[in-house]
Amino acid sequence: MTVLRPRARSISVRLSLEEFSALERFCVASGARSISELARNAICSLLNHANQENALTSTVREHSALVRNMEDKINQLTAEIGLLKAKKRSKAINMTEGGQKISDEIAGEN
Repeated sequence: MTVLRPRARSISVRLSLEEFSALERFCVASGARSISELARNAICSLLNHANQENALTSTVREHSALVRNMEDKINQLTAEIGLLKAKKRSKAINMTEGGQKISDEIAGEN
């Protein structure tokens, strides 16, 4: 349900004769009761559209920030996984080298 508020403000626009005639024809064709009603509806439509665009822009900015945050976390996790893999490889190499040294020492005793 639309709440009707009193209309206390007015605006004035100067048009050429051709512009005014075109506006009158458009008013009749659109079914508006008057040029004022047509103008009011057009202005309200523009304002609603602008508000929707602002809301959409805000939502896109929020989602972009969330995506950037997720990308940062993915990069951080990827780096941590790389470090863990490197530590695991290093540990495996050290164990192999250590085992080889022990085998060499045992072979030298025989």
